Amino acid sequence: MVEMLNPYRQLTPAIVSKDKKLDVLASGKGKPFLSSETAAVRLSRYVAEFHALVNRFSNNMQLEP
Repeated sequence: MVEMLNPYRQLTPAIVSKDKKLDVLASGKGKPFLSSETAAVRLSRYVAEFHALVNRFSNNMQLEP
């Protein structure tokens, strides 16, 4: 299996913590585990930020991550 650069990873099986089902891990340092059901807006914000960073760094290879 080849890992690719993605904004998040779908977890199978999901992590069940108290009354939450956490089934998504956002990519990046310090990014949280999320529930795709209850945190859809937050997840879409992380996806938009991720794609903005990819575009920024792919347009200027001189930038350091």
